[in-house]
Amino acid sequence: MPNKNYFGFEFAKIAVAAISDVKTDVKYCGELLRDWDVVLDFATPGFENASQSTYLIFVNDILKYAGEYSGTFQERWLLRRNGLSYVWHSENDFRMQRILKAEDAPEISIWLCVDPTLAAPDGERWNINMALEQRIIMEHQPEWNKRGRIKPTTGSSFHEIIASKNTL
Repeated sequence: MPNKNYFGFEFAKIAVAAISDVKTDVKYCGELLRDWDVVLDFATPGFENASQSTYLIFVNDILKYAGEYSGTFQERWLLRRNGLSYVWHSENDFRMQRILKAEDAPEISIWLCVDPTLAAPDGERWNINMALEQRIIMEHQPEWNKRGRIKPTTGSSFHEIIASKNTL
């Protein structure tokens, strides 16, 4: 399975977006949208049930979006209809559709962090999918990300301040 590495975290390619001949109707911003046709073809059935992680969208090999979700990937991204997994996630769905309908359309792929956890000081594993998403956005500035473009802090961390004051 193809993989990529960001900040020591492994991401696996779980799906490729495609245009389906089988269309469905969906609502977007209260309006009925007829003939929606963007679906995900999963590399392995069951990947859509992956819980709480960070995901990346690539067009060809260019990172376009970083996101995270709680629950499962399917709950965040998909409408299950007609035996297919229709993409129904955000306004980026329309970007994906335009790209896929272009002549010589590039590949749009979805990558999921295999294990977005770190060990806490007590040894417990903590899911840091939100922090990982933010780090990727800050470092790589994916074109489709509007939110999350947090500027690096200019202050000192609290533990540095305490250490400099010798107060603990």
